[in-house]
Amino acid sequence: MDLIRILHKETGTALLTLQRKTLEKANLFGEQLAYAQLSGVNLYKANLQEANLHAALLDDAHLVEANLKEADLNQCTLRETNLFEANLTGANLNGARLLGAWLGSANLNSAWLFNANLALARMTSSNLRGANLAQANLYSADLRESSLYGVNLERAVLQHANLKETDLQQANLSHCSLEGADFTDANLGEIVLTGATFDRTTKWPAAFDPADYGAEMLPDA
Repeated sequence: MDLIRILHKETGTALLTLQRKTLEKANLFGEQLAYAQLSGVNLYKANLQEANLHAALLDDAHLVEANLKEADLNQCTLRETNLFEANLTGANLNGARLLGAWLGSANLNSAWLFNANLALARMTSSNLRGANLAQANLYSADLRESSLYGVNLERAVLQHANLKETDLQQANLSHCSLEGADFTDANLGEIVLTGATFDRTTKWPAAFDPADYGAEMLPDA
């Protein structure tokens, strides 16, 4: 029997033992998997709703269409992890490391991503309505055609991010770094840009003047 043991990443203690073939679509609802070593594991369509994955290691894991609704992923490492079409509604991803993660068409409605590292993340057509991304690092992230309605991005890094055709209505981008970001054809109705900075390379929708919303243009270096 091909078994896989899910281990504590620091102590090596076995947290859970499963048949490898049952990891796909596995029912792990509410499981206690804090600090688990899950790098490279295939959890396609797994049910991890309300699971405790605090500080778990999930680099390169396959979580396509996984259910992570209200899961605790606080301080998780998810570098290059595939979360395409995953359900992360209300999930706690505060301080998570998602460098280069694939989150295309993922549902992050009302998720918590405070101080998360999403640099180079691929998030096209994702749903981030009402999410908290304050102080998050979204350097060069690809958010094309995503919904960010009412999202909190206060003091986030959005330098060189691709925000073409995004819905940023009522979003809070106060004190954000927006140098080199691309907002072409984005919906910026009632956006908050107080104290945000941008430069000559930042692209805005036609006829939109960021200075009218409190943003400041940085001088050329």
